[in-house]
Amino acid sequence: MATLKLINAGKTYPNGFEALSNINLDVKDGEFTVLVGPSGCGKSTLLRMVAGLEEVTTGDIMIGDRIVNNLDPASRKIAMVFQNYALYPHMTVYNNMAYGLKNLGTPKEEIRERVNYAAKLLGIEEYLPRRPRQLSGGQRQRVAMGRAIVRKPDIFLFDEPLSNLDAKLRSQMRIEIRKLQRELAVTAMYVTHDQVEAMTMADTIVVLSDGHIEQIGTPKQIYHHPNSTFVAEFIGSPPMNLLKATHTGNGTISLPGDNKITVDRKDLADGELLLGIRPEDIEIAAKKSAKTLGVDIELVEELGAGNILHTKLGTSPIVISPRTGFDTEKQQLEIKLPDAKLHFFASGDGKRL
Repeated sequence: MATLKLINAGKTYPNGFEALSNINLDVKDGEFTVLVGPSGCGKSTLLRMVAGLEEVTTGDIMIGDRIVNNLDPASRKIAMVFQNYALYPHMTVYNNMAYGLKNLGTPKEEIRERVNYAAKLLGIEEYLPRRPRQLSGGQRQRVAMGRAIVRKPDIFLFDEPLSNLDAKLRSQMRIEIRKLQRELAVTAMYVTHDQVEAMTMADTIVVLSDGHIEQIGTPKQIYHHPNSTFVAEFIGSPPMNLLKATHTGNGTISLPGDNKITVDRKDLADGELLLGIRPEDIEIAAKKSAKTLGVDIELVEELGAGNILHTKLGTSPIVISPRTGFDTEKQQLEIKLPDAKLHFFASGDGKRL
Protein backbone atom coordinates (compact mmCIF):
# COMPACT_ATOMS: atom_id res chain seq x y z
CA MET A 1 0.00 0.00 0.00
CA ALA A 2 1.09 3.57 -0.56
CA THR A 3 0.10 7.21 -0.65
CA LEU A 4 -0.07 9.16 -3.90
CA LYS A 5 0.72 12.85 -4.18
CA LEU A 6 0.70 15.23 -7.14
CA ILE A 7 2.50 18.53 -6.61
CA ASN A 8 1.85 21.32 -9.15
CA ALA A 9 1.69 18.62 -11.83
CA GLY A 10 1.00 19.65 -15.41
CA LYS A 11 0.99 18.31 -18.94
CA THR A 12 1.66 20.37 -22.08
CA TYR A 13 1.97 18.66 -25.47
CA PRO A 14 4.57 19.64 -28.09
CA ASN A 15 1.93 21.54 -30.09
CA GLY A 16 1.42 23.84 -27.08
CA PHE A 17 -1.88 22.36 -25.87
CA GLU A 18 -2.03 22.43 -22.07
CA ALA A 19 -3.99 19.35 -21.03
CA LEU A 20 -3.44 19.76 -17.27
CA SER A 21 -2.16 22.62 -15.14
CA ASN A 22 -1.23 23.04 -11.49
CA ILE A 23 -2.71 19.75 -10.25
CA ASN A 24 -2.30 19.35 -6.48
CA LEU A 25 -3.76 16.17 -5.04
CA ASP A 26 -3.05 14.07 -1.94
CA VAL A 27 -4.44 10.51 -1.99
CA LYS A 28 -4.23 8.76 1.38
CA ASP A 29 -3.11 5.18 1.92
CA GLY A 30 -6.01 2.82 1.15
CA GLU A 31 -8.25 5.59 -0.18
CA PHE A 32 -10.55 5.20 -3.19
CA THR A 33 -10.30 8.42 -5.20
CA VAL A 34 -12.47 9.04 -8.25
CA LEU A 35 -11.57 11.50 -11.01
CA VAL A 36 -14.75 12.72 -12.68
CA GLY A 37 -15.52 15.27 -15.35
CA PRO A 38 -16.71 15.65 -18.95
CA SER A 39 -14.86 14.25 -21.96
CA GLY A 40 -11.66 16.14 -22.65
CA CYS A 41 -11.23 17.54 -19.14
CA GLY A 42 -7.90 15.72 -18.57
CA LYS A 43 -8.87 12.92 -16.21
CA SER A 44 -7.48 10.04 -18.31
CA THR A 45 -4.33 12.06 -19.03
CA LEU A 46 -3.85 12.52 -15.29
CA LEU A 47 -4.27 8.79 -14.68
CA ARG A 48 -1.78 7.98 -17.45
CA MET A 49 0.73 10.41 -15.91
CA VAL A 50 0.47 8.53 -12.61
CA ALA A 51 0.91 5.24 -14.49
CA GLY A 52 3.98 6.50 -16.35
CA LEU A 53 2.29 6.28 -19.77
CA GLU A 54 2.38 10.08 -20.18
CA GLU A 55 5.37 12.29 -19.40
CA VAL A 56 5.00 14.89 -16.64
CA THR A 57 5.76 18.34 -18.06
CA THR A 58 5.81 20.28 -14.79
CA GLY A 59 5.67 19.41 -11.10
CA ASP A 60 6.12 16.06 -9.39
CA ILE A 61 4.29 12.78 -8.81
CA MET A 62 5.11 10.89 -5.62
CA ILE A 63 4.16 7.30 -4.80
CA GLY A 64 4.98 6.70 -1.16
CA ASP A 65 8.17 8.64 -0.49
CA ARG A 66 9.50 8.34 -4.07
CA ILE A 67 9.28 10.91 -6.86
CA VAL A 68 8.40 8.71 -9.85
CA ASN A 69 8.47 11.23 -12.73
CA ASN A 70 11.34 9.46 -14.46
CA LEU A 71 10.49 5.87 -13.51
CA ASP A 72 9.06 3.54 -16.16
CA PRO A 73 5.60 2.03 -15.51
CA ALA A 74 6.98 -1.36 -14.44
CA SER A 75 9.02 0.27 -11.66
CA ARG A 76 6.14 2.21 -10.10
CA LYS A 77 4.36 -0.75 -8.42
CA ILE A 78 1.04 0.18 -10.00
CA ALA A 79 -1.51 -1.93 -11.86
CA MET A 80 -3.95 -0.51 -14.40
CA VAL A 81 -7.35 -1.79 -15.53
CA PHE A 82 -8.32 -0.43 -18.94
CA GLN A 83 -11.67 0.32 -20.56
CA ASN A 84 -11.12 -2.27 -23.33
CA TYR A 85 -9.80 -4.98 -20.94
CA ALA A 86 -6.59 -5.38 -23.07
CA LEU A 87 -6.60 -9.19 -22.84
CA TYR A 88 -4.54 -11.37 -25.16
CA PRO A 89 -7.13 -13.25 -27.29
CA HIS A 90 -4.87 -16.27 -28.00
CA MET A 91 -4.10 -16.90 -24.31
CA THR A 92 -6.21 -18.66 -21.69
CA VAL A 93 -7.52 -16.70 -18.73
CA TYR A 94 -4.83 -18.28 -16.58
CA ASN A 95 -2.05 -17.20 -18.92
CA ASN A 96 -3.49 -13.70 -19.29
CA MET A 97 -3.38 -13.30 -15.52
CA ALA A 98 0.06 -14.90 -15.21
CA TYR A 99 1.74 -13.14 -18.15
CA GLY A 100 3.06 -10.11 -16.26
CA LEU A 101 4.45 -12.24 -13.45
CA LYS A 102 6.23 -14.53 -15.96
CA ASN A 103 7.91 -11.49 -17.51
CA LEU A 104 9.16 -10.50 -14.05
CA GLY A 105 10.70 -13.93 -13.56
CA THR A 106 8.35 -14.93 -10.74
CA PRO A 107 8.65 -18.63 -9.77
CA LYS A 108 5.96 -20.89 -11.29
CA GLU A 109 4.59 -22.02 -7.93
CA GLU A 110 4.20 -18.44 -6.73
CA ILE A 111 2.48 -17.53 -10.00
CA ARG A 112 0.04 -20.42 -9.53
CA GLU A 113 -0.72 -19.35 -5.97
CA ARG A 114 -1.31 -15.72 -6.91
CA VAL A 115 -3.49 -16.54 -9.93
CA ASN A 116 -5.60 -19.04 -8.00
CA TYR A 117 -6.01 -16.57 -5.12
CA ALA A 118 -7.17 -13.80 -7.46
CA ALA A 119 -9.46 -16.14 -9.41
CA LYS A 120 -11.13 -17.32 -6.19
CA LEU A 121 -11.48 -13.74 -4.96
CA LEU A 122 -13.21 -12.75 -8.22
CA GLY A 123 -15.25 -15.91 -8.68
CA ILE A 124 -13.64 -16.84 -12.02
CA GLU A 125 -11.90 -20.12 -11.08
CA GLU A 126 -13.94 -22.13 -13.60
CA TYR A 127 -12.93 -19.77 -16.42
CA LEU A 128 -9.15 -20.19 -16.05
CA PRO A 129 -8.85 -22.68 -18.99
CA ARG A 130 -11.02 -20.54 -21.30
CA ARG A 131 -10.03 -17.85 -23.78
CA PRO A 132 -11.40 -14.28 -23.68
CA ARG A 133 -13.76 -14.84 -26.65
CA GLN A 134 -15.58 -17.46 -24.56
CA LEU A 135 -16.35 -14.94 -21.81
CA SER A 136 -18.98 -12.23 -21.32
CA GLY A 137 -18.04 -8.58 -20.89
CA GLY A 138 -18.36 -8.78 -17.12
CA GLN A 139 -16.23 -11.93 -16.97
CA ARG A 140 -13.53 -10.29 -19.11
CA GLN A 141 -13.52 -7.31 -16.77
CA ARG A 142 -12.95 -9.64 -13.82
CA VAL A 143 -10.02 -11.22 -15.65
CA ALA A 144 -8.53 -7.77 -16.26
CA MET A 145 -8.92 -7.02 -12.55
CA GLY A 146 -7.39 -10.37 -11.65
CA ARG A 147 -4.37 -9.64 -13.81
CA ALA A 148 -3.92 -6.44 -11.78
CA ILE A 149 -4.43 -8.14 -8.41
CA VAL A 150 -1.76 -10.82 -8.97
CA ARG A 151 0.90 -8.11 -9.26
CA LYS A 152 0.21 -7.01 -5.66
CA PRO A 153 0.49 -3.32 -6.61
CA ASP A 154 0.77 -0.36 -4.25
CA ILE A 155 -1.83 1.49 -6.32
CA PHE A 156 -4.72 0.37 -8.53
CA LEU A 157 -5.57 2.60 -11.50
CA PHE A 158 -8.94 2.20 -13.27
CA ASP A 159 -9.58 3.96 -16.60
CA GLU A 160 -13.36 3.91 -17.17
CA PRO A 161 -13.43 0.12 -16.69
CA LEU A 162 -17.22 -0.27 -16.81
CA SER A 163 -18.15 1.86 -19.82
CA ASN A 164 -18.51 -1.15 -22.14
CA LEU A 165 -20.99 -2.96 -19.87
CA ASP A 166 -24.78 -2.75 -19.81
CA ALA A 167 -26.52 -0.76 -17.05
CA LYS A 168 -27.38 -3.74 -14.81
CA LEU A 169 -23.88 -5.22 -14.98
CA ARG A 170 -22.30 -1.80 -14.40
CA SER A 171 -24.26 -1.46 -11.19
CA GLN A 172 -23.19 -4.94 -10.04
CA MET A 173 -19.54 -4.36 -10.95
CA ARG A 174 -19.46 -1.01 -9.10
CA ILE A 175 -20.30 -2.86 -5.92
CA GLU A 176 -17.80 -5.65 -6.62
CA ILE A 177 -14.92 -3.27 -7.37
CA ARG A 178 -15.59 -1.25 -4.22
CA LYS A 179 -15.82 -4.38 -2.03
CA LEU A 180 -12.65 -5.76 -3.61
CA GLN A 181 -10.72 -2.52 -3.00
CA ARG A 182 -11.76 -2.48 0.64
CA GLU A 183 -10.88 -6.16 1.12
CA LEU A 184 -7.43 -5.65 -0.38
CA ALA A 185 -7.02 -2.30 1.45
CA VAL A 186 -5.14 -0.90 -1.55
CA THR A 187 -4.97 2.72 -2.71
CA ALA A 188 -7.06 3.24 -5.86
CA MET A 189 -7.61 5.97 -8.44
CA TYR A 190 -10.62 5.57 -10.71
CA VAL A 191 -11.55 7.60 -13.80
CA THR A 192 -15.14 8.01 -14.98
CA HIS A 193 -17.39 10.53 -16.71
CA ASP A 194 -20.39 8.99 -14.91
CA GLN A 195 -21.27 11.05 -11.82
CA VAL A 196 -23.37 8.16 -10.42
CA GLU A 197 -20.25 5.95 -10.38
CA ALA A 198 -18.32 8.76 -8.72
CA MET A 199 -20.92 9.33 -6.00
CA THR A 200 -21.48 5.66 -5.18
CA MET A 201 -17.87 4.44 -5.20
CA ALA A 202 -15.60 7.23 -3.95
CA ASP A 203 -14.09 8.07 -0.60
CA THR A 204 -12.93 11.27 -2.30
CA ILE A 205 -14.11 12.83 -5.55
CA VAL A 206 -11.92 15.07 -7.70
CA VAL A 207 -14.00 17.11 -10.17
CA LEU A 208 -11.97 18.19 -13.21
CA SER A 209 -12.80 20.83 -15.82
CA ASP A 210 -10.65 22.04 -18.73
CA GLY A 211 -7.44 20.67 -17.24
CA HIS A 212 -7.78 22.00 -13.71
CA ILE A 213 -9.37 20.84 -10.47
CA GLU A 214 -12.75 22.44 -9.73
CA GLN A 215 -13.28 20.77 -6.35
CA ILE A 216 -12.02 17.97 -4.11
CA GLY A 217 -14.23 16.50 -1.38
CA THR A 218 -16.32 13.61 -0.14
CA PRO A 219 -19.43 12.73 -2.17
CA LYS A 220 -21.60 14.53 0.40
CA GLN A 221 -19.43 17.65 0.35
CA ILE A 222 -19.40 17.77 -3.46
CA TYR A 223 -23.17 17.29 -3.65
CA HIS A 224 -24.34 19.56 -0.83
CA HIS A 225 -21.67 22.29 -1.05
CA PRO A 226 -20.54 22.66 -4.68
CA ASN A 227 -17.80 25.26 -5.14
CA SER A 228 -19.08 26.41 -8.52
CA THR A 229 -21.98 26.22 -10.94
CA PHE A 230 -19.95 23.72 -12.98
CA VAL A 231 -19.86 21.27 -10.06
CA ALA A 232 -23.49 22.03 -9.13
CA GLU A 233 -24.70 21.13 -12.62
CA PHE A 234 -22.32 18.21 -13.28
CA ILE A 235 -22.95 16.33 -10.02
CA GLY A 236 -26.56 15.32 -9.46
CA SER A 237 -29.29 13.76 -11.58
CA PRO A 238 -31.33 15.77 -12.34
CA PRO A 239 -28.75 18.57 -11.94
CA MET A 240 -29.16 21.56 -9.66
CA ASN A 241 -31.56 24.27 -10.82
CA LEU A 242 -29.81 27.61 -11.43
CA LEU A 243 -31.89 30.76 -11.69
CA LYS A 244 -30.77 34.24 -12.67
CA ALA A 245 -31.56 36.46 -9.70
CA THR A 246 -30.85 39.87 -8.21
CA HIS A 247 -30.22 40.74 -4.59
CA THR A 248 -31.91 44.10 -4.01
CA GLY A 249 -30.91 44.48 -0.36
CA ASN A 250 -32.21 43.35 3.05
CA GLY A 251 -32.29 39.74 1.93
CA THR A 252 -34.77 40.33 -0.90
CA ILE A 253 -34.09 38.22 -4.02
CA SER A 254 -35.79 39.04 -7.30
CA LEU A 255 -36.45 35.98 -9.47
CA PRO A 256 -37.75 35.45 -13.03
CA GLY A 257 -41.41 36.34 -13.68
CA ASP A 258 -41.47 39.30 -11.25
CA ASN A 259 -41.24 36.89 -8.30
CA LYS A 260 -39.49 37.70 -5.04
CA ILE A 261 -38.32 35.73 -2.01
CA THR A 262 -36.64 36.79 1.23
CA VAL A 263 -33.55 34.98 2.52
CA ASP A 264 -31.60 35.19 5.76
CA ARG A 265 -28.22 36.00 4.20
CA LYS A 266 -26.53 39.16 5.42
CA ASP A 267 -23.32 38.46 3.47
CA LEU A 268 -24.83 38.87 -0.01
CA ALA A 269 -23.84 42.01 -1.89
CA ASP A 270 -26.47 43.83 -3.92
CA GLY A 271 -26.58 42.96 -7.61
CA GLU A 272 -26.93 40.02 -9.97
CA LEU A 273 -26.24 36.44 -8.88
CA LEU A 274 -27.27 32.86 -9.57
CA LEU A 275 -29.57 31.07 -7.14
CA GLY A 276 -29.28 27.28 -7.01
CA ILE A 277 -31.52 24.60 -5.52
CA ARG A 278 -31.57 20.83 -5.92
CA PRO A 279 -34.76 19.40 -7.52
CA GLU A 280 -35.49 17.24 -4.46
CA ASP A 281 -35.18 20.24 -2.10
CA ILE A 282 -38.08 22.14 -3.67
CA GLU A 283 -41.25 21.84 -1.58
CA ILE A 284 -44.71 21.59 -3.12
CA ALA A 285 -47.20 23.79 -1.26
CA ALA A 286 -50.81 22.79 -0.64
CA LYS A 287 -52.08 26.27 -1.53
CA LYS A 288 -50.96 29.68 -2.70
CA SER A 289 -49.55 32.10 -0.12
CA ALA A 290 -47.20 35.07 0.20
CA LYS A 291 -44.27 32.62 0.60
CA THR A 292 -44.99 30.43 -2.45
CA LEU A 293 -44.11 30.75 -6.11
CA GLY A 294 -46.40 29.73 -8.95
CA VAL A 295 -44.93 27.54 -11.70
CA ASP A 296 -46.41 26.07 -14.88
CA ILE A 297 -45.98 22.33 -15.47
CA GLU A 298 -44.70 21.54 -18.97
CA LEU A 299 -43.83 17.84 -18.68
CA VAL A 300 -44.08 15.03 -16.11
CA GLU A 301 -41.58 12.15 -16.32
CA GLU A 302 -43.02 9.01 -14.75
CA LEU A 303 -40.35 6.95 -12.98
CA GLY A 304 -42.55 4.41 -11.22
CA ALA A 305 -41.41 5.19 -7.68
CA GLY A 306 -41.87 8.91 -8.31
CA ASN A 307 -41.98 11.70 -10.87
CA ILE A 308 -39.73 14.39 -12.25
CA LEU A 309 -41.61 17.60 -13.00
CA HIS A 310 -40.38 19.99 -15.67
CA THR A 311 -41.84 23.40 -14.90
CA LYS A 312 -41.26 27.08 -15.62
CA LEU A 313 -41.01 30.07 -13.33
CA GLY A 314 -41.64 32.94 -15.69
CA THR A 315 -39.44 31.95 -18.63
CA SER A 316 -36.87 30.02 -16.54
CA PRO A 317 -37.05 26.20 -16.37
CA ILE A 318 -37.19 24.52 -12.95
CA VAL A 319 -36.98 20.75 -12.44
CA ILE A 320 -38.69 19.31 -9.35
CA SER A 321 -38.35 15.83 -7.82
CA PRO A 322 -41.29 15.50 -5.40
CA ARG A 323 -40.63 13.45 -2.28
CA THR A 324 -44.14 11.98 -2.42
CA GLY A 325 -46.66 11.04 -5.11
CA PHE A 326 -47.90 13.72 -7.48
CA ASP A 327 -51.19 14.33 -9.29
CA THR A 328 -50.06 14.31 -12.92
CA GLU A 329 -53.31 16.01 -14.05
CA LYS A 330 -52.27 19.34 -12.56
CA GLN A 331 -51.13 22.12 -14.89
CA GLN A 332 -49.90 24.60 -12.28
CA LEU A 333 -48.17 24.29 -8.95
CA GLU A 334 -47.26 26.37 -5.92
CA ILE A 335 -43.75 25.73 -4.62
CA LYS A 336 -41.47 26.86 -1.79
CA LEU A 337 -37.70 27.30 -1.92
CA PRO A 338 -36.47 26.50 1.62
CA ASP A 339 -33.94 29.06 2.79
CA ALA A 340 -31.57 26.41 4.21
CA LYS A 341 -31.41 24.58 0.86
CA LEU A 342 -30.47 27.56 -1.32
CA HIS A 343 -27.05 28.02 -2.91
CA PHE A 344 -25.69 31.32 -4.24
CA PHE A 345 -23.10 31.75 -6.98
CA ALA A 346 -21.47 34.72 -8.68
CA SER A 347 -23.14 35.54 -11.99
CA GLY A 348 -19.76 36.09 -13.67
CA ASP A 349 -17.38 33.23 -12.90
CA GLY A 350 -19.95 30.93 -11.24
CA LYS A 351 -17.98 30.60 -7.99
CA ARG A 352 -19.86 29.93 -4.76
CA LEU A 353 -20.72 33.02 -2.70
